[in-house]
Amino acid sequence: MVIMKIDLKHLFLAIIFLLSCSQNRVKDPNGNNNEWLKPEQFTPISFIDYFIIETNQSSNINIITMMDCFPDNWVKKSDLEALIPLIKSTKKCNCFQNPISSYIPSKVTANVGGYAILFINSYRKKEKIKLGLNACPQTDKISVEEIERWWLEQKK
Repeated sequence: MVIMKIDLKHLFLAIIFLLSCSQNRVKDPNGNNNEWLKPEQFTPISFIDYFIIETNQSSNINIITMMDCFPDNWVKKSDLEALIPLIKSTKKCNCFQNPISSYIPSKVTANVGGYAILFINSYRKKEKIKLGLNACPQTDKISVEEIERWWLEQKK
C-alpha cells in the first residue's frame, strides 16, 4: 500500500481544476461549444476582438482562459496590414489565462496595442507565440517605434 501525503491546499486546487475542466464549456467565435478556447479558433484580429473589454463590462478580474497552443506561423503576412494600426491602441483587453495557472491577476488589463505588438513581433522574429501561464501585454513607445521602422522597411 502506498501512502501519499497531500496537503489540503493542493488537493482543493486539484478538485477545483478537475471540476472546471468538466463544466467549463465556452462558445468560440464560430458559436461552437468547446472545453477550452484554443488560438487556432482565431485569427490574430478575431483574437484581439474577442479579448476587448466591452465598455459595460466591469470586473476586477479581466481574464479569458485559453490553451497556450498557438500554431506555428499563426500570424500571416496578410494579418500585418490590420495589426499595424493597432500598435498604439490603449483600448482595454482581458488578460490571457492558461487553464493550468493558479495565478489570477486582479485589477490588471491588457490592451489592444500590447497584443498587436506581440503578434507582429512573432511574425517579424519568426517565433512561435508562447504566452505561458498568463499574459497581460501592454503597448509601449519603444516597441511601437521599432515596429514602425521595420514596417517602413518592409514597404520599400
